[in-house]
Amino acid sequence: MREPLSALGSAETIGGLAVEGFFAISGYLIASSYLSSHSLRKFMTNRMLRIYPAFLVASVVCLFVVAPIAGGDLTAVSPRGWLVEIVKTFSLGAPSVPGTFRGLAFPALDGSMWTIRYEFRCYMLVAALGLVGILERRTVALGITAALYCIVIWVVAFGSPVIPPGVIHQIVFNAIGAPFEASYLTAIFMSGVCARLYREKLNFRPSFLGAAFAIFAVAVLLLPQPFPILAAGMAGVYVLLWAAISLKSRILQSINNKYDFSYGIYLYAWPVASLIIVEGQKDHLTVGPIVLTGLTALFATFIAIPSWYLIEKPMLSLRFRHRATVRE
Repeated sequence: MREPLSALGSAETIGGLAVEGFFAISGYLIASSYLSSHSLRKFMTNRMLRIYPAFLVASVVCLFVVAPIAGGDLTAVSPRGWLVEIVKTFSLGAPSVPGTFRGLAFPALDGSMWTIRYEFRCYMLVAALGLVGILERRTVALGITAALYCIVIWVVAFGSPVIPPGVIHQIVFNAIGAPFEASYLTAIFMSGVCARLYREKLNFRPSFLGAAFAIFAVAVLLLPQPFPILAAGMAGVYVLLWAAISLKSRILQSINNKYDFSYGIYLYAWPVASLIIVEGQKDHLTVGPIVLTGLTALFATFIAIPSWYLIEKPMLSLRFRHRATVRE
């Protein structure tokens, strides 16, 4: 079964939209976090406690639990390869083991982890912008965001710049990432930041403008690149934030009040889904997308619950202890 948007001729995918929506909301929330922190050290400490512990544990689980089950050959990894894996893990790179999920369309050990590195770079960008005072000059932030979208258009039109292998290549890709992914994800993240900076001027109440933006975004999604990215970064961000802020629901508002399983689900959903597909293939069963989504959500949540209570929540509590110590 083909991906629905791709089947309609779009350059976008539902998975891509989910990632873009994640970065847009993250931009809004992370900008709010920085503006309320009043301290660069406090902001970065909170971000690292939120991202690193669960990521490191998920990487270990993928390497030593998921990989052997999924056909990965740990003995094929050389001592130098293990050193590379350690460095890659601490730099928020996705783990990999030869032979894992061989035969699948996307044989990655955890194909969703690649976004975490870009996400953390965006956190550092917010810290840098806040440090030099740009978050207090929102027109400058808006100009930077527009420039990022211009870079996206340039990369789509003329291709990514070719950087010969070597030291410069390593520096660029380790600091910034792949040019296309770095430019478009950062641009959409900055759209969320700008929405936070201009929130008193944005109308998030149900309106004709919101409906028009939604229709416009859906129509543009069917066009070739870079138009879907532009639609997601402008109309899409508005519609997403409108839904998050304007739609009042006791059920939705109660979610994540006392717990936040979202990060754990994000980290483990890919290997869980891949294992379900592999096990289905062993029994000559074809798992449909709806069933696969349901089973993945169920089992990933079961893993995310201990991740939250045993790793994420205790780590996050450290920041509150730090605040109490400072007050004393």
